[in-house]
Amino acid sequence: MSDFEDRLSAVLTVEAGEAPQVAGLAQGARRRHVARRRRRIALGGAGAALVIAAPVGVIAGLGGGNNSDEHVGNDLTSTTPDGEWQTVESDDVRAEIPPDWRRFTCDFDGFERDIFGPSEADACAFGTYVGFYGSATFDTFSLPGVITTSTQGDAWSGYVYAGEQAVSASTDDLDLTRQILASARVDGQPTVVAEAWREHSADGLTYQVPADEVVGVRVTDRPEGEPVSQSLPAQIDETHLRMYGDVGDLRVTVTAPTRAVAELVLATVRE
Repeated sequence: MSDFEDRLSAVLTVEAGEAPQVAGLAQGARRRHVARRRRRIALGGAGAALVIAAPVGVIAGLGGGNNSDEHVGNDLTSTTPDGEWQTVESDDVRAEIPPDWRRFTCDFDGFERDIFGPSEADACAFGTYVGFYGSATFDTFSLPGVITTSTQGDAWSGYVYAGEQAVSASTDDLDLTRQILASARVDGQPTVVAEAWREHSADGLTYQVPADEVVGVRVTDRPEGEPVSQSLPAQIDETHLRMYGDVGDLRVTVTAPTRAVAELVLATVRE
């Protein structure tokens, strides 16, 4: 058995604690942003079989502090080696962005917010961008991990949760948007580089996982009498957490290094 298989086997045999229940509906801030994007977005994820009973609410942060060995792109004067992605942060949440992106302070009717993108026009118009938002005031426009496409097919948008924040991103390339979102993490969690994804199948379902990451997926029967739902993440050790989502009578359980990766994997499940 390879080292990869050994680590995957160890992950899948860890006993998970009971997952906490959904906390409530995120609402409030960012409505103007969301309204604009709702006009642009079609259901690019149409055909998804994963049914979620309720949107994800607020969760507690998983860590804190800074890593001095990472390139932090908050400062416009900071530099990274040519071609190397840079790390941007908001409080204890981090994500990776392309090397030519920068931070721009955008004015939305008197309300200023830092948005990252390749240009001020792209960032402040939410065309090609990454933004951080408090999960308690994040107005959801789709389910976490689901990447939707614009009606013109020229923008791919989505969001994931990390700690107490939502990381939202949009680019003109599905793989690029997914790679950025997969890198979202709380300080101290591993940096996921999901440049390529592989499709697998089990029990009549298909799903995708990052090609070079240890991600476990298990398909079982949904417990009799339980409603169709999706869990919040349950931390099972220092480097892995577990989430599940239901597809009809089946339950898909994902063990991943971060919540963002788990949400992205669950969003790919199809019958």
